[in-house]
Amino acid sequence: MRLQSITVHEIFHNVKASTLFELYTNAAKHEDATGSSALITDKLGEPFNLYNGFCFGENIEIKKNKLIVQAWRTEDWPDELDDSILVIRLIEEGNDTHLYLTHADLPVDMAEPLRKGWNDFYWSKWRTYLKQ
Repeated sequence: MRLQSITVHEIFHNVKASTLFELYTNAAKHEDATGSSALITDKLGEPFNLYNGFCFGENIEIKKNKLIVQAWRTEDWPDELDDSILVIRLIEEGNDTHLYLTHADLPVDMAEPLRKGWNDFYWSKWRTYLKQ
């Protein structure tokens, strides 16, 4: 099966990296911002389960307020494939935070739907939550 990666660059104006880090890794804040269930922490090696079990995996590298790396898959992920690798890097520049996402090892037919999903289920909802 052919695999593909997606990359995304989002800028959140007047938002600290720590705020974005917590929106993703703090279960209560994740739920508030997305409106969906979240079982997640900022602890290395801990499992996560988001959007009522649609996506799940494990934290494989964490640098507080800077980096989140996860082994990641969805409930409809092909059984024969290993987990994808999700990397979220947060870089503050002045009052803004640049969010760089790389989502690697995705089945080709899932890459664009997942790119759209990141926007629809995260960045758009985060901007509404943050009143951006």
